[in-house]
Amino acid sequence: AESTPYQQHCPIEDLADRAVAFGMHTIKAYGQDVEAVYGAAKEAAEFARSGNGPVFLLVDTYRLAPHNVGDQQKYRDKGEYERTRETEDPIDKLRERLGISDDEFAAHDKRAQEIALDAVEFARNGTDPTPEQLWDDVYA
Repeated sequence: AESTPYQQHCPIEDLADRAVAFGMHTIKAYGQDVEAVYGAAKEAAEFARSGNGPVFLLVDTYRLAPHNVGDQQKYRDKGEYERTRETEDPIDKLRERLGISDDEFAAHDKRAQEIALDAVEFARNGTDPTPEQLWDDVYA
């Protein structure tokens, strides 16, 4: 399904309808809007943590990069892809809404990369779990 449009392999229009069969509360967000995703995720976490049951969080988004290096994206209309990339990049939209300058953005970007690299280094320096820990924190 990596290069198959959703509409070709899913028999329903609204994926949230799948949650109905499980009696799940559904929250939707537009995935190209960082603040909308944050708000929906926060709402979903609060709902679940309050003991109200599971939540189906549906975030509709548009992938702005290929699946992999060799993906030629022949399944997409190039014009639509370019228009979407120019107008719907979530980071660019948030940056514009917040009025972040190029220098400020570069500083934030550099710090985010440092945090990610520190996390990778922390993980690499960690210890592997023991076989006895295999079922720790598994509930079902």
